[in-house]
Amino acid sequence: MPDQTTEAQEVQPRHISLSEFALMTARPETRIIAICIASAITGVVLGVRQGWTTPATSLLVGAVLSVWGMLALASAIMTSNGASALGGLIPYTFGCYLLFFRGIWNGRALLTEFSFSALLAALAFIFIGYRLVFWTWQLSEIADAIRTGKLVVGKTM
Repeated sequence: MPDQTTEAQEVQPRHISLSEFALMTARPETRIIAICIASAITGVVLGVRQGWTTPATSLLVGAVLSVWGMLALASAIMTSNGASALGGLIPYTFGCYLLFFRGIWNGRALLTEFSFSALLAALAFIFIGYRLVFWTWQLSEIADAIRTGKLVVGKTM
């Protein structure tokens, strides 16, 4: 028999001001954009030094598309626009690319010929990719809380 006290105790939505919301979302958004800018610069440097190969181009294109997707996601958090919310998929996918392909998969070369620079590059891509995925997940959770009514922005009780 279900307990009637749990049915009567619904979770009250959390009310926050617009300034609190801005602080809550600004930190992960800023960090995502900073990582994307650093990745774009790395892609340009690699492109100039080694030629415009697939790794350099993928870093540059992935970073630019991720910034665009991040801006689309930021506008979708408040408007609940599903098409714009898919923009969050772009930085998430770019983070997975950095983590798994540039970090873990390219780090397998360390098994045959070890170098500290390759180790540092693989660890950096693993860390940066993970953080990019984590911060994108944080923003998607905020958007989900707003959409489901668990978080109310700008309205006082």
